[in-house]
Amino acid sequence: MASPSSPSQIALQQMLADLLLQHFRRDSAESNTLQLYRLLRDGILQEVLPPGLRLPSSRQLAQELGIARNTVIHVYERLVVEGYLAAGVGRGTFVLDTGPERLPGREPVAARGGADSLAEISRRGTQLVAQAGAGEKQWGAFMPGVPEVRTFPSRTWMRLHNRQWRKPQPDLLTYSVGPGLPALRSALADYLRSSRGVICTPEQIIVTNGSHAALQLIALLLGDVGDSAWVENPGYWGVHSVWRSSGLDTQPVAVDGDGLQVEEG
Repeated sequence: MASPSSPSQIALQQMLADLLLQHFRRDSAESNTLQLYRLLRDGILQEVLPPGLRLPSSRQLAQELGIARNTVIHVYERLVVEGYLAAGVGRGTFVLDTGPERLPGREPVAARGGADSLAEISRRGTQLVAQAGAGEKQWGAFMPGVPEVRTFPSRTWMRLHNRQWRKPQPDLLTYSVGPGLPALRSALADYLRSSRGVICTPEQIIVTNGSHAALQLIALLLGDVGDSAWVENPGYWGVHSVWRSSGLDTQPVAVDGDGLQVEEG
């Protein structure tokens, strides 16, 4: 990494200053925070700001742009968390070459370790590894279980998030007691009643980390190893994967316009 005061670093820092001064607009409808974040992030991804570049201090950049120092600090911290920058006390803030959009795809387990890497795991582990996997495309049109993520209300979410954490509750940072946060289960019961017509009480709702966790809980509570479990065909592949890993024997059953054909099971 070049010295912070080397001619190359000084030239790059001047280029960064020119870039920001040219495109940053304090009278823009976009907030200062989002503007600065977008400009720095895009500059890193497009390699206009190369790996190893030392960014100006938060105080210096705030003065150059005429914005609050806390704005720069917030943007730097976000880019550090997302893997675009590295920061150290007394060292400064530097551009990394591991931005999330440039990370290479993970190779399959077998490709990384070969057959010998599975030699020490159990028969169940071998079966789980063989069944594990996911498509390269995880979102987009016609992807089951995935909403339209591009229309997610990020600004609203961030505003509500910040409002809640102005008065942090320590119990939210510890293990939850019972089947989930009571306030969340009450809100879900109200939502199901008003939008889906489902009459239930908060006590009937169990909050899990996702559909796979819910499916595993169902298998553990309602099934024993070796039991048969009917699964809609066609249906969600995750049901087969989770229930088989829990020791159930999944049996595909055809569906029609009314759902699963019980008489075919």
